[in-house]
Amino acid sequence: MPAFRGYGRLALRAAGALGAAQVAKSPADGYSVLYCTTGNMTIITELPGTNLAVNPATQLMGLSQMLRSTFGLVVGKDSPWKSTKDIIDAARAQPGTVSYASPGVGSVQHLSGELLSQKAGIKMIHVPYRGSQAAIQDLATGRTGFSITNLGDVIGHVRQDTLRLIALGDPLGRQFFPDAPMIGDTVPGFETYAWFGLCGPTGTAPAAIKRWEEAMKATVEDPAIAKRLLDNGMVPAFADSATLNKTIDENRRTYRAVIQAAGIKAEYLFAASPNMQKQLTHALE
Repeated sequence: MPAFRGYGRLALRAAGALGAAQVAKSPADGYSVLYCTTGNMTIITELPGTNLAVNPATQLMGLSQMLRSTFGLVVGKDSPWKSTKDIIDAARAQPGTVSYASPGVGSVQHLSGELLSQKAGIKMIHVPYRGSQAAIQDLATGRTGFSITNLGDVIGHVRQDTLRLIALGDPLGRQFFPDAPMIGDTVPGFETYAWFGLCGPTGTAPAAIKRWEEAMKATVEDPAIAKRLLDNGMVPAFADSATLNKTIDENRRTYRAVIQAAGIKAEYLFAASPNMQKQLTHALE
């Protein structure tokens, strides 16, 4: 990433708990930063039962957003469902029989399915997997009913007709599928997505924040990098520190309400899929 050169002792930590702890305890000078996501900055703070070495809500802050991972509602190619309404109607006709897959308890995919359940007033079965690939494989073979998941993991399957996209979670997905309807067209107020960015210790110096904002903006707006991201189903979406921290606060409120209403507790915690991480790393090289 050429825009990030010249940062001296820069340490870009992975998105895991160890990386978060190291960054949170580092000097707030902008030289130690965390690759952060919706999951490790917003969901994990709201899940009862987590045992964290640091509290992202008080010890970490957003420095800049690099991209959005837009979500879509996908079904197997042989599924009888053609729309969000079809799924809701099936769940109302036979409560507790419609299933949806996710890569783990507490993932954005899990909470997206639960958000749909709560907003539509239906009961569905959550089927958690240990990662995205197993969830997608069983969805493609019809073992589960549907998934609301990031397009980066399924766009290839959709293009190859092994999965079928029937609706999008947010408008950014129309960059890939301009004619697809929104889930929110059927379920008012429904929106879901994930974001990826950089975070640092709370109280990071304003000058350091500005430098990261400028570097990230230049990076994601580079035409070659933007194309790589889009080719992998990810949307370049720079946001400055203030905007990212506002998003973090909004996400926490949304997920807190969903988690409390559903009584979800921490079990196997989802991290960004290896496939998504690999795609992102390749795109930013």
